[in-house]
Amino acid sequence: MSAAREHLHRLVDRLPEGRTEAAVRYLQSLATPPGAPERRHVTLVDEQDLSEEAVQAFHEGVADCDARRTYTIEEAEQELGL
Repeated sequence: MSAAREHLHRLVDRLPEGRTEAAVRYLQSLATPPGAPERRHVTLVDEQDLSEEAVQAFHEGVADCDARRTYTIEEAEQELGL
């Protein structure tokens, strides 16, 4: 096993119980191939901890990304004249 994997295992063993679900979701997103439908909706925050407005804004952002209604940082800076 590589040193990085061993370190990861030690970190997982040290996680407080309340943080394990977020870690599972994050690691699952890393293990899921890019483009797989289940990957794009992985969050590190439990939606129950967010306001209704924040959850709605998150889902709108995902929809914008899916529809390619986004800008790169460079494009945004150019548009704003920065």
